[in-house]
Amino acid sequence: MFCTVYMDDNQFMINILIIEDDPEYAKLYEIALQEYSDVSFDWHTLGKLALKMFSINPSSYDAAIIDIHLPDLPGSKVALATRELHADLPILFITGVHDEYNITLLEQQGAYLEKPFRLSDFHDKIYNLVLTAREHKLDRESRSDVWPPLAVDDDPDQ
Repeated sequence: MFCTVYMDDNQFMINILIIEDDPEYAKLYEIALQEYSDVSFDWHTLGKLALKMFSINPSSYDAAIIDIHLPDLPGSKVALATRELHADLPILFITGVHDEYNITLLEQQGAYLEKPFRLSDFHDKIYNLVLTAREHKLDRESRSDVWPPLAVDDDPDQ
């Protein structure tokens, strides 16, 4: 299911990877996002399977929601692996454990929310992540159109 979100008269589709082992929370994420717009989801309960599917087409995702405590891999390892394939993928970490040290680490890798959270906070976080990702992508594409690649002549005497 795809949908259109309107911002500043521009339309864009949102495609989100959800890695969450608790089906009730995964459904909550989906409901929270659909309350404002239709969104395309790929939901996985295991980190390894999610990474396998993600590797098929990593650039098709606009953001990821990753639970920190997954049954097979820590969410932080899943995030590192996704960033190897899609370096600027915005990630929203979800954690049920309040730990100042881990929160500091999560803030360095992406946005985070602690369970339980308000749906409005969740929506705002993911919406801002996707918007930022789109703006960076548009900026990169516009710069590549303006400045063509330079040809380098290693031997100017020839």
